[in-house]
Amino acid sequence: MKTRLLWISDFIDTGYSSASRLLLNFIIESKSIDVFYYAINHNFTLEQVKEIYPKFFPLLSYDNIFSIENVNIDNSLYKKNYKIQNLYLEQKIGILQLEKVLKTVKPDIIVSINDNGILEKQSQIIEKFKASIKEKLIFISYIPIDCYNLPKGFFERIICNQIWTMTNFGKNVIEKTGYNGVIKILPHAIDIESFRKIEITKKDLRLKWLPERFVDRFIILNSNKNQTRKRLDITLKIFSEISKIHDNVVLILKTGIKPSLNDGGIDLLEEVNKLGDIRGNIIIIDKSLSLEELNELYNLVDVNINTSIGEGWGIIPCEVALCEIPQLVPNHTSYSEIFPKECLVESKEKLRIERDGKINVDIDSVQCICKGYFNTLTKKVSFYSNLLIENMQTYLLSSESSNIVEEFNGTLNDNIRINYTTNNWDSLIEFLNNNRPLYFQVICKNGKNFNELSKYLIKNYRNLDLLYDLEILEVDIESLKVLIKEPIVESFVNRLDNLIRNPDLAFELGKKCRSAIFNNFNINRVGQSLLNILSLSTL
Repeated sequence: MKTRLLWISDFIDTGYSSASRLLLNFIIESKSIDVFYYAINHNFTLEQVKEIYPKFFPLLSYDNIFSIENVNIDNSLYKKNYKIQNLYLEQKIGILQLEKVLKTVKPDIIVSINDNGILEKQSQIIEKFKASIKEKLIFISYIPIDCYNLPKGFFERIICNQIWTMTNFGKNVIEKTGYNGVIKILPHAIDIESFRKIEITKKDLRLKWLPERFVDRFIILNSNKNQTRKRLDITLKIFSEISKIHDNVVLILKTGIKPSLNDGGIDLLEEVNKLGDIRGNIIIIDKSLSLEELNELYNLVDVNINTSIGEGWGIIPCEVALCEIPQLVPNHTSYSEIFPKECLVESKEKLRIERDGKINVDIDSVQCICKGYFNTLTKKVSFYSNLLIENMQTYLLSSESSNIVEEFNGTLNDNIRINYTTNNWDSLIEFLNNNRPLYFQVICKNGKNFNELSKYLIKNYRNLDLLYDLEILEVDIESLKVLIKEPIVESFVNRLDNLIRNPDLAFELGKKCRSAIFNNFNINRVGQSLLNILSLSTL
């Protein structure tokens, strides 16, 4: 009897979905394992899902959240404090229907590829199901790692039999957290059929895609989501500097104009407009493209760059490389294992505070002292120490500077909205109790007495209004300092300058990039590795 594999993954338009599509096609064609694909993180109806991926059968999914009339929250992890945003999140990541899927499929192995927080939630449902059956069930968490010093115990809350990751770098990071379970490496498979060098000349492709004045220019591409981690602002700085050296450069940004709703980013048009005259040499593509269209776009450029501060894999440079286009990527995280050393550009180490995978502030700038929110069910406020959160009412506190806003200038994200400033603790307490904001956070300069201020706020806020239910959640700020590596603008500019001046060098580097990806990460090689790992997992 063949092994029954349940694969849980994003459905479309993410690196997770791309990897899943290739790997599952390979397994299905091998006819060695029965595959069931639970598609999550989308807003399609069931019928639309089946139309997009007709090859997967049976393919499991959930209805578009907006089409659900009767909501069953029996499987919710938030029963005691349920809100509509929890419904949306849990539906999006497949939690509400996961138990039903497990009962339907009766899998021998579950593989879920996602981020740590989502895998943790899924594992709770899976563990509950495992306790109700007699058969052996193996749960594997497949996690890309994109930063360096994750805190001790970071992966302990995921209840699983194995953790897979994509690189040796990722494996080392997991081990350093103290995780002592089984860790295996499965690289990201790359689509070598869809992405390739095509016979149409660059000139003809450019005439098809671009204004005629750009046909003979040197074209730089950065194709990425508009997220904080992708650091498109650094790409714009690089383009500004290389434009001072060469007046024939063009930048194509395949990205969203607005920042990601969940992961931050930049207001792209606003930042581009700051560049003055060279903004006319920037082309923004803010729409989905077919695989054929993407392949044409990749083929028409002269170089692709990536300026992120960390990648679990970084699929787009791999796809562009298959078109024999040279790559310039930071020398950090996964890229050091994927690309030749000639592609790796210097980056600098930086410590940041990270909350739920979202980078918020430099650790030497500011600290969020307390966060409070109004619970609509209990009609009380919960108040606890936490990290800086965007789009929340914010109060600045300083015991030194009279010009408080100026003191904090340049250290806060654009999405941090300042509602009240003071340099007096009592004044802040009075303001909070008089106004009773639904949610708020208090920020002070790093170096102030965190514990003293936190206890003072909690004690006085509670004593002044006994209707408020206050709780303290201990947060170890030190454990949340994550090491990232930020691309160095000058280093990228120097490498671009060298490629522009030496076309033969760029040509040879493009061929070398293609060989690295084609030979090491094609689906046949990675797919066979997957089958081998799955076979060993069932022993």
